[in-house]
Amino acid sequence: MKKAFFVIGMIGSVIVTFNSCAVGSFKTLNACWDFNNGISSNKYLNAIIGFILIPFEVTIGGFCDVFIFNSVEFWTGSNPLAATKIVKGSDGTDYAISPMKGGGYMIKNLATNAKMELQFEASTRTWTAVTENVSVKLFSLVDDSHAIVYLPTGEPMEVALTEEGIMAYKEASSSTSLITD
Repeated sequence: MKKAFFVIGMIGSVIVTFNSCAVGSFKTLNACWDFNNGISSNKYLNAIIGFILIPFEVTIGGFCDVFIFNSVEFWTGSNPLAATKIVKGSDGTDYAISPMKGGGYMIKNLATNAKMELQFEASTRTWTAVTENVSVKLFSLVDDSHAIVYLPTGEPMEVALTEEGIMAYKEASSSTSLITD
């Protein structure tokens, strides 16, 4: 009788576990594979090292993803490993980019601690930059091939999401001045 309860309990545990944790973004495994691909610029060396590391990465990383992180992501809606990324700007400044709850990103200048939010409004499909209570619309997605972008004056301009559309926006924004005579 005890054995039957044990078997039923184990089957129930497996069903609950696999129904709640297999869905997720597998951040640990993706981080391992990104590490493997970035070891060197030689793809053959990366492949050899990857073959050596894969049994450990899949065993440990896969276990952590399936049983811990993806379960948390499934039940809470956010993965605990959706970490802040540090990127280097063209001027050499380091910026921390963090996803915000509800969509969008927080960007922090690590040298000055200045912050800016990039907010996405799903109902209007609009991206807005917000800093120190100043809000500036950046662009709105019209469809898969068009967007409304905003010139420095705030004037909207519809462009095609093609190289020609980007060039037209670049030309229009460079010829638009915020200072009038």
